[in-house]
This record gives sequence, C-alpha cells and structure tokens, in this order.
Amino acid sequence: MTSTIQFLIGAFQVTLFAVHCAGCFNYLIADRYPDPTRTWIGAVNPNFKEDSLWNRYVTSMYWSITTITTTGYGDLHAENPREMLFDIFYMLFNLGLTSYLIGNMTNLVVHWTSRTRNFRDMFRAASEFATRNQLPPRIQDQMLSHISLKFKTEGLKQQETVNGLPKAIRSSIAHYLFYPIVENTYLFQGVSHDFLFQLVSEMEAEYFSPRADVILQNESPSDLYVLVSGSVVSPSFKPLTL
Repeated sequence: MTSTIQFLIGAFQVTLFAVHCAGCFNYLIADRYPDPTRTWIGAVNPNFKEDSLWNRYVTSMYWSITTITTTGYGDLHAENPREMLFDIFYMLFNLGLTSYLIGNMTNLVVHWTSRTRNFRDMFRAASEFATRNQLPPRIQDQMLSHISLKFKTEGLKQQETVNGLPKAIRSSIAHYLFYPIVENTYLFQGVSHDFLFQLVSEMEAEYFSPRADVILQNESPSDLYVLVSGSVVSPSFKPLTL
C-alpha cells in the first residue's frame, strides 16, 4: 500500500510539473510572437498582455490541463505554426505520459488484487482443511491467524531483503537492529561484546500471531527466542510480558 501511495504522489507531481512547464512555455511563444492577435490567447483576448499575471497564468494552466487530459473544448487552440509545432510535441508527450501512468497503475491494481485473491484462496483452503479433518477450534484459530499475519507482513519482506545483501552489510544491519536488544537481555549479561556481535549476525526477526504456539511443551527446541514485544504464556500459564 505504501508503494502505491508513493507512486500516486510521484505521478501527481510529475503531471503537475509537466502541466506547469507546458503552460508557461506556450504562453512564452504567444508573448514573443510578432502579431499578438494570431496567438492562442490573443485570439480570444487581444489585450492579454495587460491582464494580471495571475489571470494569464490561470489561462495558461487551463489550456495545458485541457490539452493533457485530451478534453479539447476548442476555445483555446493554436493560431500560428509555432504554436502548432509545440502542440504536436506536447500531445506526443501526453501520449507517452498517459501510457506510462496507466500501465503502472494497472500493474499496481493487478498486484494488489492478486495478493488479495491468493490470501482468500489460502484462507478458504485452510478453513476447508480444518473442517474436513475436524481440527479443534484452537488449532483452527492458530492456522487462520498465521495466514492473516503472513498477509499483513508480506509487504515487509525484511529477511528476503537482508539475505540478498553481502555478509558484511548483513552483519552491520543485524548489529544495529538486534545488538541493543540482546545486550539488555538478562541471559547475556556479562557476555563479551565479540560473542554478542557474532550472535546477532545469525539472528532473524520472526512474527507470531496471537495465541500461536511458539514452543510446545516437552518439545526439544531448536531455536532460541528473545521476546522483543508482546507477551507469551509459559506451560505453567504464567504470563511473560515485555
């Protein structure tokens, strides 16, 4: 969603800049033309040079916007070869800009709808699987909560991004993100900084949905978890909160 908003803001800024530049340049052509009455603005207002700067700017922006949106009311149009030539290049530019914006917006919509469709398919498949195998409600809730959490955090892709970087950069990122947390963990009090630096370089961030089992009772754990935010419940039902 963030990338979509950024693209829309960027597209709006580019379009606004193009409209401004085209309107100002088209007015410059009319202002420098020998016969003011044979210009796009002079044909409807022969004394346009006597108008205020604001009125001339608004008129130029009006022409530019109606041209870039291909509205074409016909009240303002080219009156001499210079303006015709500029209008040709401006409309060709509009074709390229419009194609670029529509293409990217289509890709964003398709990407978003495909993610949503995949989430719905996975959610429905998990529900059918739980119903078909008559799983307990607690396990069903854990499955569906995990799928929902995965959908919400899919845009982060933190570990995929980090894994694609060189080891030195990965170590620097891990040191910045995890070292202050590990350093303040009671389990590692008094441990050397070199050991902690090597330890954090192997750490990965992991998310768990509410009521999900992190480690089952009597299970041989293969990972060491450091609680950063949230709370967990021990087998004795004693809450551990950070």
